[in-house]
Amino acid sequence: MLNRFTHIVNTIKFLLSILLLYFVTSCEKEVFNEVEKPASPVNGKICINTNPSGYTIFLDDKNMGLITPDSLTWLNTGTYKITLRKKLFTDSVFTIDVVGGEKTSLDIDYYKNPGSYGKILCYSYPIGASITINDSSTKQVTPYTIANLWPGNYKVKYEYANHRADSSIVSVYGRQTQKFSKTLIDTSVWVNYLTSNSSIPTNYIYCVANDNENNIWIGSGSGLIKFTSKNWQLYSSTNSVLPSNKVTSVLVDKNNNVWVGTNAGIVVYSNGILKDLSSNLPSGDVTSIIEDKTGNIWIGTYGGLTKYDGSTWTSYTKSNSKIQDNQVLSLAVDSKNRIWTGSYLVGTGVFDGTNWTYYNNSNMGLSESVGMRVNAIYVDDADNVWCSNVTSSSGNVSYKATYFNGNSWSIVPFNGYGINSFYQKGNNFLIGTNSGLAFMNGTAISKMFTASGMPGLVSPSIASMVIDLNGNLWIANYSGGLVKLKKGNY
Repeated sequence: MLNRFTHIVNTIKFLLSILLLYFVTSCEKEVFNEVEKPASPVNGKICINTNPSGYTIFLDDKNMGLITPDSLTWLNTGTYKITLRKKLFTDSVFTIDVVGGEKTSLDIDYYKNPGSYGKILCYSYPIGASITINDSSTKQVTPYTIANLWPGNYKVKYEYANHRADSSIVSVYGRQTQKFSKTLIDTSVWVNYLTSNSSIPTNYIYCVANDNENNIWIGSGSGLIKFTSKNWQLYSSTNSVLPSNKVTSVLVDKNNNVWVGTNAGIVVYSNGILKDLSSNLPSGDVTSIIEDKTGNIWIGTYGGLTKYDGSTWTSYTKSNSKIQDNQVLSLAVDSKNRIWTGSYLVGTGVFDGTNWTYYNNSNMGLSESVGMRVNAIYVDDADNVWCSNVTSSSGNVSYKATYFNGNSWSIVPFNGYGINSFYQKGNNFLIGTNSGLAFMNGTAISKMFTASGMPGLVSPSIASMVIDLNGNLWIANYSGGLVKLKKGNY
């Protein structure tokens, strides 16, 4: 009995060893580890070398996965098609006869082959633009063909007087001519600055001002921007003390300090430093900033009106003064140093430092009702008061412009435009609207620039304007970036 049991056990062990041997042998067959046999003396060989290197080798139209310099071995006697391929270069095709046991060399110097080079046909409108390639002048003007270019990518730039320079990357292919054509934008009248054609960081512009060094200060949806005619500098909530990236108002005071209002507070830029002064306001939502005749700074917010005299902050709210609406949307100052306010609910207010007077539907004496929401207010050089009145009813919004000559109010025939701002310098009185930029002669429109009529205006909505020290008119174009209308064209 014991011998029979021992026999069974031995049989099982034998069977298991056979299975294990089969398993190991099967696994070894999945991994090729046999030493490659040397080439047979009857096989031929093609050694391929190119200058420059880096060509992909095709044998009878099959990609061999080889890059020059390299060799094709194991070739039987016969005729083979060799194709060399590289990006931007024309394919090179050769027919090679291979003899068994012999080596054939294929050496190609593409630099010595005129057919390896390409050309760029340069054309512009207007013609006569100077041509720069890779930041080096060609000393040529359009139209012109640049020849003998090694395949690759080239930066080609056109420049023409009173036109915006333009450039692009042009890919040059071997044995081919690439046409590069540009229509240059005429900047003799208008220059627009967009993210697509300049380094301005955003196209959403809300306000604009200039300082006594003729720097342009821009309030945008991405922060405060300083433009020095060549360079753009952005101050944002991530790289400065600016409390919010939405800049709603900018004022440059008589001392060249730049006051910057946002929807979350106010800062002042003085001697190269931004200082946050938001804690002095009744509300962080700043709507307007002005300077009065004695140098006091007045700040309108959604929580009240604030005055800063250089040392003391004073806020006027419904709880501590006779102001009738804490939501101050706009500000202006007249020749008597009275502060005019545009409110959200109760119309136009005027403050003489002690008393408040309000103008609304009950005492304006107008034949038709105008909205008591005053988005913009301005006092011109003759002490006339201009207001943008907004009416909202059942989802419908209507706009009217009202005008106060010191004795009576009237409605300016400006309905439907949607007035955003007023501005005067010298004999120029301008109104920024949602339909374009209006130049006024008295209370009548003398000229209107619209987006459809002027190529510089990308958007019809004009937020604000300023004329710089050189006489150029700068326009904050809401979603249309910053626009410059050159002196002599308005």
